[in-house]
Amino acid sequence: MGEAQDCPRCGLVNPPEARRCDCGYDFAARRFVGPLLPPAGSGALGRGSAVLLGLLLGSAGALVGAGVGIPVRVWSAGPGPDGCGLWTLPVILEGAIRGALLGGLIGALAAVVIARRRSPA
Repeated sequence: MGEAQDCPRCGLVNPPEARRCDCGYDFAARRFVGPLLPPAGSGALGRGSAVLLGLLLGSAGALVGAGVGIPVRVWSAGPGPDGCGLWTLPVILEGAIRGALLGGLIGALAAVVIARRRSPA
């Protein structure tokens, strides 16, 4: 294991195996080649990030929607006709499906709004 590397450009201490500093200095080439990440505050959201955000928000919305949709649908159905508990199964499934669809749609729409606001004009 070697010694830590001090960046001659910014002074940041880097691990011995580092090829580049966070500021963009290349230790092998001994010159500044540019940062790996876009500048902070650029607001650019790549296509892959937007798709991932849409999937995450859509999935979270579907889970929350199903969790809310089931009790709301069972509550709105009222008491069973003969006191048997099996009548609630179709109601539970209907609440889960409707809640998941609505929650997923809301999550996907939220992802679109976020991606558009963060994309460069």
